[in-house]
Amino acid sequence: MLTSPLFRAGTHLLGAALTPAALSLVLASSLHAQPGLDGPEAIGPFLNGNFPAVESNSAGEWLVQETYTAININLPMHLAPYPGTNKLLCVAKEGRIFLFEDSPAANATETFLDLRSQTFTSSDCGMTWLVFHPEFGQPGSPNRGYVYITYKWKPSGGNGSEAYWRLSRFTVPDGTQAADPGSEQILIQQYDRQQFHDSGCMMFGPDGFLYVAVGDEGGANDQYDDGQKIDERLFSGILRIDVDQNLSRSHAIRRQPTQLTMPAGWPDSFTAHYTIPNDNPFLDPAAGNLEEFYAIGFRQPYRFAYDAETQRTWIGESGQDTEEELCLLEKGANYGWPFREGKVAGPKAPPAVIHGALKEPVWSVAHAAGPDGCVVGGFVYRGAAHPTLTGKFLTVDNVSGRIRAFDYDTGTGLASDTILADMPSGSVYSGTSTVGKDHAGEPVFIKINGTETRGRFMKLAVTPPASTNPVWYRFEDQAAGNTSGYVSDNPDNETVDSIHDGLRLQVFDDEANNSSNTRYVASNGLNPAGVASNHAGVRITSPGDGDGHPGNANGELYTTQKFGRLDDFTVELSFRPEADSLGGGYQCFMGLDGMTGTAAIDLENGPALQPFRLMRWGRSTPQGNSLVSLQNGDLFLNVRTQDPATGEWISVPIEVLDRDDFTTGQWYHLAIVGEVSTGTITVYRFQNGSYTQVGQGSGYVGNLQSGVWSVGRGMHNGNPVDYVADATFDEVRIANTALTPSQFLYAAQAWQPVVVITEPPALLSETGAFSDLATLTPSQGVFPYDVNAPLWSDAAAKQRWIALPNDGTHDSASEKIGFSPDGNWSFPVGTVFIKHFELPVDEANPPIHKRLETRFIIMPTTGEPYGLTYKWREDGSDAELLPDGLHEDITITEADGGTHTQRWDYPSRTDCRVCHNGNAGHILGPKTHQLNGDLTYDRTGRTANQLETLAALGWFDSAYRPDLLKWYLKSKKITDTTASLEERVRSYIDSNCSQCHRPGGVRALFDARFTTPLAQQGLIRGSLVEPTEHERIIVPGDLANSIMRVRHASTGVIKMPPLAKNVVDAQASQVISDWILSLPSAPGVVLTVPTGAGGPFQVDVGFSEPVTGLISSDFEVSGASVTSLAGSGSAYTLTLTPDDFGRVTVSLPAGRVQGAGGEGNFASAEKSVLVTDSTLLAWLPLDEGSGTSANDQSPHETHGTLLGMEATDWIPGKYGSALSFDGSGELVSMQNVVTGDFTISFWMRTTQEFQVTNAPPSGRAIVTADAPGPSNDFMIAGTQANGINRISFQTGHAGGATPNSIIHGTSAVNTGQWVHVAVTRVQASGEMKLYVNGVLEASGIGSTSTLNANQVLAFGGNPAGAATSYQGDLDQFRIHGRALSAVEVEELSHESSGLAPYAQWLAAHLPGLGYLQGVDLDPDGDGITNFAEFAFGGDPLAADVFPVPMDRAPDGSVTLSYVARKAPAGAIYHVQVGDDLSIWNIADPDLTELSRVDLPGGEYERITVKYVPPVGATQLFFRIQASPR
Repeated sequence: MLTSPLFRAGTHLLGAALTPAALSLVLASSLHAQPGLDGPEAIGPFLNGNFPAVESNSAGEWLVQETYTAININLPMHLAPYPGTNKLLCVAKEGRIFLFEDSPAANATETFLDLRSQTFTSSDCGMTWLVFHPEFGQPGSPNRGYVYITYKWKPSGGNGSEAYWRLSRFTVPDGTQAADPGSEQILIQQYDRQQFHDSGCMMFGPDGFLYVAVGDEGGANDQYDDGQKIDERLFSGILRIDVDQNLSRSHAIRRQPTQLTMPAGWPDSFTAHYTIPNDNPFLDPAAGNLEEFYAIGFRQPYRFAYDAETQRTWIGESGQDTEEELCLLEKGANYGWPFREGKVAGPKAPPAVIHGALKEPVWSVAHAAGPDGCVVGGFVYRGAAHPTLTGKFLTVDNVSGRIRAFDYDTGTGLASDTILADMPSGSVYSGTSTVGKDHAGEPVFIKINGTETRGRFMKLAVTPPASTNPVWYRFEDQAAGNTSGYVSDNPDNETVDSIHDGLRLQVFDDEANNSSNTRYVASNGLNPAGVASNHAGVRITSPGDGDGHPGNANGELYTTQKFGRLDDFTVELSFRPEADSLGGGYQCFMGLDGMTGTAAIDLENGPALQPFRLMRWGRSTPQGNSLVSLQNGDLFLNVRTQDPATGEWISVPIEVLDRDDFTTGQWYHLAIVGEVSTGTITVYRFQNGSYTQVGQGSGYVGNLQSGVWSVGRGMHNGNPVDYVADATFDEVRIANTALTPSQFLYAAQAWQPVVVITEPPALLSETGAFSDLATLTPSQGVFPYDVNAPLWSDAAAKQRWIALPNDGTHDSASEKIGFSPDGNWSFPVGTVFIKHFELPVDEANPPIHKRLETRFIIMPTTGEPYGLTYKWREDGSDAELLPDGLHEDITITEADGGTHTQRWDYPSRTDCRVCHNGNAGHILGPKTHQLNGDLTYDRTGRTANQLETLAALGWFDSAYRPDLLKWYLKSKKITDTTASLEERVRSYIDSNCSQCHRPGGVRALFDARFTTPLAQQGLIRGSLVEPTEHERIIVPGDLANSIMRVRHASTGVIKMPPLAKNVVDAQASQVISDWILSLPSAPGVVLTVPTGAGGPFQVDVGFSEPVTGLISSDFEVSGASVTSLAGSGSAYTLTLTPDDFGRVTVSLPAGRVQGAGGEGNFASAEKSVLVTDSTLLAWLPLDEGSGTSANDQSPHETHGTLLGMEATDWIPGKYGSALSFDGSGELVSMQNVVTGDFTISFWMRTTQEFQVTNAPPSGRAIVTADAPGPSNDFMIAGTQANGINRISFQTGHAGGATPNSIIHGTSAVNTGQWVHVAVTRVQASGEMKLYVNGVLEASGIGSTSTLNANQVLAFGGNPAGAATSYQGDLDQFRIHGRALSAVEVEELSHESSGLAPYAQWLAAHLPGLGYLQGVDLDPDGDGITNFAEFAFGGDPLAADVFPVPMDRAPDGSVTLSYVARKAPAGAIYHVQVGDDLSIWNIADPDLTELSRVDLPGGEYERITVKYVPPVGATQLFFRIQASPR
């Protein structure tokens, strides 16, 4: 018996650059005898409630609110109204334009134009803009159907970066709302050598000409020298053309763009189908200029817009490294790029001849000021919702997210900005793409939101404070130094809130000449419940006292900021009108500032009236509204609110006291209670020891608006009026709840207010983070942590802590971290992260530190995590909350006694979000590879692994596997000389760069994450967004052209990271340089693949230099075969033919070709393409597991949107995850893509009893595109007959004698088990079929119409309501554009998993360890790759040996056996034989299979075969080859 160890896992082995030696793992099974901490410590959310549960919005301010939440469009770039409809058009980067209703409730899209098959979408490229002809939709006009589109188009071949910039006209046929893709007329087709600076923004000006913006062709520093040329190609300018070709005011094109050397077979650039306006500024009858130019000198005029009222055109010009700018468009102007950038010098010298008139921007902002980096121009606001914005130009910055409003000063010619709000975090491909507009003229800020996710649409709003806390003004706070007794002589002219020192009351005081006549006096003599004494009140007199300052102005009190919106409320106050004070006129004793609308019952001027007013009625006419009759002198209450449901204004008037009972000299103790549930406002008066009701009004709906509350005066038409003549006040309280009389001020029961923290503490000492601020000893429940590879912070020393909410035991989901081995962790609401910074300030004595700041990141209940910064006082006694960013120069004592200053940047809250952005998961440091290291814990003095310690505390959920700890990645400090240069550099850029440089982040083309393998990162010879000829991310052996090293070593405008870096990390710079110099000067390679395919497809293979030796078998290909390889030098095209539908992967391993120096190539990144049936119209696997989108995995990307569903509706499914529908009308909505012929299939699981009916509309709708009445529609529903809960399928025919045709299944589907359902339909014959679990159960003849009456398809529920909605689970929803055969349906019903066998195996054996999952990796170092472990039944994390027993019989035959996977195997096996170890032949045709024996576990079997050698064979070697299938 012989055994052979000769195995091969695939057709190729992995190159040395990607061997497991490059991974940093902890290879001990248990690192320490015990964890570093003894146990958890209880701590409440938000540091025991010391921080707000949502980010502070105390005064009410601008913010953005999401709208169109049910619209699912990936990478939206532009939004505009569709003329003549109530629909909006959304341009998607992918090359598709969508239509949807301009309604927040819109839940379905239609396709206006689909050019995905011809749109080049790499990097910034794609479809960019759309504009309608001014005569669009006008009957009889020849232009009535014209729409103009800009996009990038690319023929096959090329280097993966070059393409054509196109401006084309399309036609919308009469009677339709979609453009005809076959109607394209190309106006400009221009070869473009780069992927960036395309702009494409367009508008028709008031002159009827089309204005088009285009950037400088891309590259750094105007790489292609387009910026100042007007005679070569149409770049770097705004063009003006006459698409109507009216020769009375324009003339023919005189000059064509210059032709450049292009890939073989690519067409020429050209312009056509328009004329040149006769008054364009750069005309040349000799055809020396490209006369289309209207203005020049732009780098990337990304967005521009015309304002008809001012006749100004604003341009948002995105800068390179120095400034962002806004300009006003002028005819013949030159905006200076590339010799000007904003208001400063640009990267190049001015040209010898400057065309046009040089024009400076009207506004600019420096990148160095941070964090702005990419201005996106909007438009001048002329909407109605926000009058304060009228006439202002709106912009947003793609990097910072800041939304600004600009005013233009005609005198100075400059614009000034106001920052309104911030967009949700994220930049470039996860930032804001544009400022769209709805039909009402309101701005819609579009957040691209990253690839493979739905874009988000945001509108501006002004909201009240996030929460409303009760306040109680007792007036017991006359300051010791206030000898005058006037409130204006108190500190800050204020009297405090006695509940929580919250919102204060203040008086007017100009500190010189005038102040309010409001002074402290004796109290009302009553002690409120729970209060020991009552000493003081205030007396408010109007007019002033006549004695000069203080007290010589009208008396009043008003809150220092807006009080929040109220629904239920209680307002209490005590007041006494003094003698002779009620003689006449209006007097407001308490009011809420603001204006309101007119209510139906009003006989007053509604808009001028304030929302709340308790006042002496001062009108001689008998009434102010139709519900109460008032007389001059009555005490009157009016509360006015807007019904949130209807928008109607509601007025609740109450006569509190008749004028005969409302007299001077006595106290009135009132409690006013508003209660939404009863719809009432009730007034109580305390008199003779008890409260009695004195008035009540009905119709109250809540929504008492946010505003400033006043005591002693009112407001009318927005102006303070109705001051009291003379009154004393005491005990004023406003509660955010409807109190009962037993809880009022003077009742027996003391009310215990609940205070919601709305503002962060002003001092660090008030946060509760530290029990001893001097030593920074953390409080109970606040634990330290450290990171293996820290972010560089200008040499600052840092300490870190985390407070994870728990009650003493981490035994619930709200007390645990969502662990991920190689991704972002998720943290419970209320978690607080703390980081403290100190700077060494004496080079001769490094332990001397200056405390700088302590930062907090808080996980809120809603919205994004927010950051706060506390700046330490000079004496180190405490730290104060910073309201915004700050710069400080700090003196550093040098070793020789000299000094220098170092700038320190304190971040603003916006700065925090630039790095702590949503695309990076918000929380940057705490993750597996950073905390997989030792820390010495002060609490115990023990040193232990942090992951082990946190796991022992119970902090992690079940995703943490202690048995895998030794396989978790571990990043390394840049100073760790025991680690390789590669490990140190990759760890460093992960910490310093990956928050932005990752998929969906900034547009730099590399992935800085440590968990991404080097070959996938795009670092070595990686392309730049704006390269020079030789620059790349990393150029082996070349420091000057390795832009990562150059930018890291800079503190200038090109510095990286761009924020808060003022000192170069010299040690890291040296290590980065050493690594670059250690790399071989080998060629790099980039593979460019299509986004999807339906059959054979091409892969562009681009090398960094000409190479030799490339053959088709050099490529690692899974799921396809190589059909051809063409090309030479540095550019090749590989053609792949897929084996089947599914995912195809392709890569080029290291060392397969040679460059000029003889070095083998670096490995390429692996690329994948999903190959789908070309008739597959939609495939929603429902594997997202969270969120509100059901993503379509077909090339059509017709995504679904979850409506009315909760997070808990995502459940484990038949394969992956699924959705559970509760029968309440929950559903998934999507565009109805069903055509004439179709198949709809899905998995369902239910126990629901369906309605007894033969009519699907009366049953339980599972899939529906039903329409009212006889219609061309269809439905799949659950119905019941004869006790069988079955599936029914209906098709409709609007004009047929039988409106509906129905077929019914025969088997029960409500078994509680997964059941596969499929229906097919052939339009020509009307044939309908229904399959259950692959078996045909019914067929019939139905409608032959196109079933498109309803443009929206829903599954899981019925939009008509809960009564006919499905209750159960659904998974794997598919729509094919043909009727599948019975065999194909049966195959679908037998699908085994949503994952390929190898992917299933990886999920079981290497869960979350993506960096170990490559087919040719060998994590355990036993010489057997992952795929071999999979194919032959091994363990990738344990040493294995796979014996192949062999036995040679006397007749010379050989019997051998081997282990293989059972079907579906995921591998193809071959027995190979050779007479030496160099040449192998497949022996399969000469084998006789003897047996297959199942092995324990059911996934593997042992196969025994017999081989008869050829005559004369003296020695033989055997091996088993397994290849991926």
